[in-house]
Amino acid sequence: MIVDSITGAYDMHVDLPLDLLRTFVAMADLGTVTGAAERIGRTQPAVTLQLRRLETLLGRPLFERRRRRLTLAPSGEALLHHARRLLEANDSVVAALAAEPLTGPVRVGLIQDFADTLLAGALAHFARTHPEARLDVQVGGSALLRRSLADGRLDVALCISQPREEPIVAAPMCWLGAAELLQRDPLPLVLLDAPCAYRDAALMALEAAGRRWRVAVSTPSLSGLKAAVAAGLGLTVRTGQMAHLGELPEESMPPLGKVGYVLISTAEASPAARHLAGLLTNAVMAVGGVGL
Repeated sequence: MIVDSITGAYDMHVDLPLDLLRTFVAMADLGTVTGAAERIGRTQPAVTLQLRRLETLLGRPLFERRRRRLTLAPSGEALLHHARRLLEANDSVVAALAAEPLTGPVRVGLIQDFADTLLAGALAHFARTHPEARLDVQVGGSALLRRSLADGRLDVALCISQPREEPIVAAPMCWLGAAELLQRDPLPLVLLDAPCAYRDAALMALEAAGRRWRVAVSTPSLSGLKAAVAAGLGLTVRTGQMAHLGELPEESMPPLGKVGYVLISTAEASPAARHLAGLLTNAVMAVGGVGL
């Protein structure tokens, strides 16, 4: 029981409105009232009021404000997983009872960064709730996925955004690897093969700082990159999603910018493909909210 796991002994007949939970999840994902209001299509005062209603129902604060961002309080962390499950169940019921079932092939492309999380999350959910639709998934670099879109071999693709595109979410890049490698000259690097936005960012930052470097490992595989960094063969640039590889202090290396992600759908995308695009957008925003 959700309320019981958060507050202990509590009125077991309290019902949590789904619209309040949806607002709560949006705030948890995006970290601001403004972002949550834009996602769910409500005004900022309305979002704030919904949060207060939910906190009143539960009898606990759900967020703490830190440096202009909202971070989850312990009660909020306990609620978040349950809230996502309830919303997913609700959306599954709505989709299952829709007048027109989603059918036919849906060809989707994903950059490697999101393959693990989205294959196990949004794509698996789509496959379960729309068994008459057939998923065809391509995992690769942004350049390859954009070519596949242009050639008509994909309906939807999640790529790294280009300068003139508005990203779904942007995440700060960071240096990763073993700290003892910072003393090497030239600096050994582990990078994905070109073209790669992270590779470009790393080399541009080092060149701007006048730091000598060499590519110790170049690989087309993200799993290969992770293995090489974990083995201490060199440093790399990714996002906080891979902080387990050893995030280096900001002051120890040249500064990096942010990387954005964009979801592109073809004009001819089917209703099933457009529905999946919406699911992927929400999933990417959710991951981005906790630091890609």
